[in-house]
Amino acid sequence: SVEGLLMEGMRQLDEMRRLGDALPPLQSTISVARPLHKPLRDASPEELDVIQLALNHDTLAGMMNFSGRPDPEVAEVVVALLEKGSLKRS
Repeated sequence: SVEGLLMEGMRQLDEMRRLGDALPPLQSTISVARPLHKPLRDASPEELDVIQLALNHDTLAGMMNFSGRPDPEVAEVVVALLEKGSLKRS
C-alpha cells in the first residue's frame, strides 16, 4: 500500500539521520583506501559488498543505488568502513 511505502520511507530516513555527521553527503566521492591496512579476509561479507560498491561507483549515492539493499544498511556499513579507514572520502 502507499501508506506502507510511506512509512518504510520515513523509517529509512530516520535511520539515515541517526548516523548524523558520520554519514557523508550523498554526492561525496567515496573510494577504497590505499594501502588497505587490514586484510580483506577479515572483513564481513557486508563490508566486502560495500568495498566492491566503492570500487564500482564513484559516489555514495551511486553505491546506494546499485547495492540492491536498503540505503540505511549500506550507509551504516559505509560509516563503519570510513571509521576503520578502509574507505575514504575523496
